Amino acid sequence: AVPALIAVPELEVDIAAKLSENYLQDPQVSVFVKEFTSQRVTVEGAVKKPGIFPITGRTTLLQAVALSEGLDSLADESTVVVFRTVEGERMAAVFDLRDIRGGKVEDPQLYGDDVVVVERSGSKTTVRSITDTLRGFIGFGSIRPY
Repeated sequence: AVPALIAVPELEVDIAAKLSENYLQDPQVSVFVKEFTSQRVTVEGAVKKPGIFPITGRTTLLQAVALSEGLDSLADESTVVVFRTVEGERMAAVFDLRDIRGGKVEDPQLYGDDVVVVERSGSKTTVRSITDTLRGFIGFGSIRPY
């Protein structure tokens, strides 16, 4: 269960009231919130730095990808999945980062505990595998036949 959030002015009044009960006459209380990072988003898959990142305020999908230092070379920009739990039910939505960057669709807002998964491109993975295999054979060209 998520604890109820209390506004700073309400908190100041509550603390002042408690202090005036037994300790002080007419206490003046100021509350300053230095940092609020209880919400976080997880970014994993084909990104340069997967991890769990604290979010404050409005955070979008593109911003979350930027927090993970961007996509890696095998990323499939057309298949980015956002998982979210709504009223106890796990839901997922698929986004195409190319459409978001191109302004065709809105950059979706993320919420605390969302999980972003950037899929790997099957074709890019296959090309990388073939390229890595061929790299091992490139050095053999200098060997003289007997």
